[in-house]
Amino acid sequence: MANLRNAISRFIEECKNMKELKKIHSQIITSPFLLQSDKFLLLSRLLFLCAISDLGSLGYATVVFRFMKNPNLFVYNVMIRAYASKINGGGNEICSSQSLLLYKQMLSEGIAPNCLTFPFLVKECTTRLHGRTGRSIHAQVIRYGFYNDVFVQNSLIVLYSAYGTLRSARKLFDEMTATRDLVSWNSMIIGHLRSGELDEALGLFRKMSTKNIVTWNSIITGFVQDLV
Repeated sequence: MANLRNAISRFIEECKNMKELKKIHSQIITSPFLLQSDKFLLLSRLLFLCAISDLGSLGYATVVFRFMKNPNLFVYNVMIRAYASKINGGGNEICSSQSLLLYKQMLSEGIAPNCLTFPFLVKECTTRLHGRTGRSIHAQVIRYGFYNDVFVQNSLIVLYSAYGTLRSARKLFDEMTATRDLVSWNSMIIGHLRSGELDEALGLFRKMSTKNIVTWNSIITGFVQDLV
């Protein structure tokens, strides 16, 4: 059993197109020699490739997901990420709604989110300018104890900056004394610049111990726009 599972797992990793993935999918669900637990593990891996990789298809990933019994947190995170990424890549409103619906479905099944769940939900809210939903997700972040996760915090800074609620973004940034990273600093600087607050952006710029090309490009762009 284990040898068969490992062999199919290798075949999944070696797939080069959707035709091969579909063939392996068929073999997994029809095989009488695989345990249900092994089938679930293999389908989870196949789902990831269908939903996330360049050779995959979100439509087919949705089919795989719908026929999976008792999807776990990993499976839900994969699908939430896939739909949220589709939105940020120019997807439609159906994808947007589906991502949030999946999150609600996950909660209704008693599956608690983790730190990987929230950044994609927040990013989707930022892209679609779902202000009220974004604040609701922020409340969920606090409820489930991921308020101090830097990836979640950074996504929230971008969210509030996009809405023009810079006070909320700056409050969050100022509270990140132990977790700030380069993304945190750059996101806050960009937020100030987009709001026309060049002095505030420069103040943060001068306090940074490490700067990268994003930092410099943002500041230079801010100066140019201020001169126009």
